[in-house]
Amino acid sequence: MQSVPLWLDYLEFKKSHDQDVVECNTEGVYKMRDLYERALASAGLHFTEASKIWGLYRQFEIDLLNSMPDAMNEVSCEFLCLILHLCFFN
Repeated sequence: MQSVPLWLDYLEFKKSHDQDVVECNTEGVYKMRDLYERALASAGLHFTEASKIWGLYRQFEIDLLNSMPDAMNEVSCEFLCLILHLCFFN
């Protein structure tokens, strides 16, 4: 099982140093979602620390949702609801 603190550091590094992610363009959003999914696949079942990754992923999606125009919020809200459902009800 991979180190949760290492994943957390890597996610924070990408959020602050990858130009696409910093600009929050489409490619950056896909990059971060892919990294969160990889982190969760690797360390998302860690008994005591996985919630830290889930929490960052959830906050990323909420921040993204809040930054979108209202027309996009409906589609993104459905995606966010799916993620939250998977996090808390599975």
